[in-house]
Amino acid sequence: MASSSSALRTMSSSVKLYNPRSPLSSSPNKKTFLPFSKIPNPSLISSPKLQITSDPFPKGSFFCKSQSQAYSSESERPPTKVQELHVYEINERDRGSPAYLRLSQKSLNSLGDLVPFSNKLYSGDLQKRIGITAGLCILIQHKPDMKGDRYESIYSFYFGDYGHIAVQGSYLTYEDTYLAVTGGSGIFEGVYGQVKLRQIIFPFKLFYTFYLKGIKDLPKDLLVEPSEPHPSVEPSPDAKACEAHATIAAFTD
Repeated sequence: MASSSSALRTMSSSVKLYNPRSPLSSSPNKKTFLPFSKIPNPSLISSPKLQITSDPFPKGSFFCKSQSQAYSSESERPPTKVQELHVYEINERDRGSPAYLRLSQKSLNSLGDLVPFSNKLYSGDLQKRIGITAGLCILIQHKPDMKGDRYESIYSFYFGDYGHIAVQGSYLTYEDTYLAVTGGSGIFEGVYGQVKLRQIIFPFKLFYTFYLKGIKDLPKDLLVEPSEPHPSVEPSPDAKACEAHATIAAFTD
């Protein structure tokens, strides 16, 4: 019995268990030793990590040009000078405008009431019919002390083949105000600036002075010396009759 126990101890001390997952074991019967000092890269036997071998964002590939470098020539640079354009908006009571939609269902003008409208446009000297306005006013506040209302307005000025100008902002029925020029089409593409709205007789006669930037020089038939705004101003008979010499090309009606 003593000799059997001794033999078992001898066998157990000589048996080495094989671990198939060990990167340092090649077979159950052969021992392999890899000296630590000769491991070329210790990270190879550690937990895997994401390594970036090259810079994915090359230096100098992202930069901002100064405004002076943004255009290859002066002809490509958007104009920055301010151009004034004067027009009259006149309601001749022949377009069913304005329409008052009382969404508030109150007898007094109240928040949320809508006023869609479209009126005729004439040149600043009232000698040519040039187009129409078209848009929508949303009543924001009734001002009984001012005998008027404050609206938020979005509308456009249409100039026939020349294109259109879009504006947005406060529309006050009791005093002058400024609206933002938000864009345009045709010769007005890329336009920005502001427009002064002058109430002459609300809502029948209004005078606008545009201060326009970002576009090329306006055509001469839009650049006229304006007639002084006052309640008695009227378009010329030829402009009212839309005679060929008293309109712009393909004016919007």
